[in-house]
Amino acid sequence: MSPTMDKGGVVKWAVKEGDSFNSGDALLEVETDKAQIDVDAQDDGIMVKILAQNGTQDIPVGKPIAIIAEPGDDIASLELPKIEEAPEAKTAAPAPAPAPAAAAAPSAPSGKSSESAPESKQASTSTTTSSSFSKADSTQRFFPSVELLLELNSISRDDALQKIPASGPKGRITKGDVLAYLGKISQDDVNSITSYIDKKSKIDLSNVELRKPGQGKEQELQGKAEAGAGAEAELGDKQQGALKKSKPEPVKISKTFILSKPVSFDHLNSIVSRATKLSEQYSYAAPLYPKSDLIDPLFEDIIAPSSNLERFKINVKINEPVIVSKGSGASLIFDELTSIGATATGTGSASADGKTTALPSIDIDLIVSDKVVDAKQRAELFIEKFGELLTVPQELEKSQDFII
Repeated sequence: MSPTMDKGGVVKWAVKEGDSFNSGDALLEVETDKAQIDVDAQDDGIMVKILAQNGTQDIPVGKPIAIIAEPGDDIASLELPKIEEAPEAKTAAPAPAPAPAAAAAPSAPSGKSSESAPESKQASTSTTTSSSFSKADSTQRFFPSVELLLELNSISRDDALQKIPASGPKGRITKGDVLAYLGKISQDDVNSITSYIDKKSKIDLSNVELRKPGQGKEQELQGKAEAGAGAEAELGDKQQGALKKSKPEPVKISKTFILSKPVSFDHLNSIVSRATKLSEQYSYAAPLYPKSDLIDPLFEDIIAPSSNLERFKINVKINEPVIVSKGSGASLIFDELTSIGATATGTGSASADGKTTALPSIDIDLIVSDKVVDAKQRAELFIEKFGELLTVPQELEKSQDFII
């Protein structure tokens, strides 16, 4: 709100009495001297009572407009603070009917009585004020809101410490104290709120009794036993839940390759070893993006996961020769080395004379890592490259450290 504002109005409440609200929720819309703004809740709470209804105008700054409680409080049993309305908000009382002339004969005593009424009211106010207010602490540092009000009203620090009663803790002057001193709000309002806060800040221990030595020991042991049983039951539930939420099976990519002609075991072992190494190098280095003028390879390499991260584990197994026959359906490797295109079913293969032939096979199992986003793609590249190298063994012969 504006720092120069001394009055405002309630346009509309967003919550009703008894409603709960959370921090950040809009509580009401107020009208200032410049605009209409929403007032948000600073903490969670419950709206206990609305003191200023919708459409109320000319409410002095600092005057309470509602009473709220903490979340979970039983508002039905709460003792609400007594808040008196400011003098300017009070409705003028109707003038009393004139007394009969005979009854008003002793005019002098009547005059004294009328003069003593304000004095009595002033004495009552002074007594109430002195009970909640104290002398200001001269060493205190003013709140920014207090300093601003003092500056706007040309009140020096010394005058404030000497003339303004303090309602804050340990003699602290609050914004409400300054507004009451300036006559913009009632001192009774400040006093009632201060009394309510003081009352609620103290813990009533009058109904608390100390336990006698040895009293309740059996109940304490029983409580511990029940707590232990509950903890064991809770632990059993957690263990069962952990079993249900066991780690999912890792992704596994498998492929079986069957050679198109017999090969000695040592020869095949060298081929598989070299093909595995080259396929792994290729799968880790090959780009996963298509060639395009719109793609920057350097940028793609920067955002891609590091090539040092393990994408998959390789398990290679060379099986005993399998009996295959012509026209069976499975792809054979080294086809271009033979003059006969052969396929396998696992039961027979092709030869020049149509007889079955025992051919070796290779099983590849890749256990894909779930920690690298491109692990599955690169595992598929490995399988693809491995098959190419076995199908075209000339690629293996290009390496200087490999001898067929």
